[in-house]
Amino acid sequence: MREKIWKPVKGYENYYEVSNDGEIRNIVRLIVCSNRSYCRKQKELRQHVNHRGYKTVKLYDGNAKGVMFTVHRIVALAFLENSNNYKELNHIDYDKFNNSVENLEWCTRSHNVKHSYVTKDPTKYKGSGNKMSKLTEEQVIQMREDRKTGNFTYKQLAEKYSVGLTLVGYIINNKIWRHV
Repeated sequence: MREKIWKPVKGYENYYEVSNDGEIRNIVRLIVCSNRSYCRKQKELRQHVNHRGYKTVKLYDGNAKGVMFTVHRIVALAFLENSNNYKELNHIDYDKFNNSVENLEWCTRSHNVKHSYVTKDPTKYKGSGNKMSKLTEEQVIQMREDRKTGNFTYKQLAEKYSVGLTLVGYIINNKIWRHV
């Protein structure tokens, strides 16, 4: 089992520390306790998941307003050298929740996109598996059948399925939804 190492958080050195496992805690400080004596207080910050699936924390530097940061970026800034000045980080094992320093690498946008594309299950992102999809596989099949019978124009199909005319053309001509 490897040793847990703590380093100061860049820009918040007087307030927080980050571990090589992706944990973030405040710096030990003295506070006035209930009996008017001083006691030491230190706690690990609670991490939340943002809309893109990354763990985040809100850091305060003495101001009332905090700033939200992704945990993997805090870990990388503290532990990883970025001699090429890359702007993006890659989770090597594809797990956004694994923010240990061994799982992170600085990279280019191109590398990050290629890495994510290689790992994705295509069925999860094609057709109705795509969260942006307005149609289901059944609707696409029905749309193509409607067009083959000659009963519907592109415009009528667009109205029937509440989509754009261009989308109907792409579907009918197999430019998209080819897997169906």
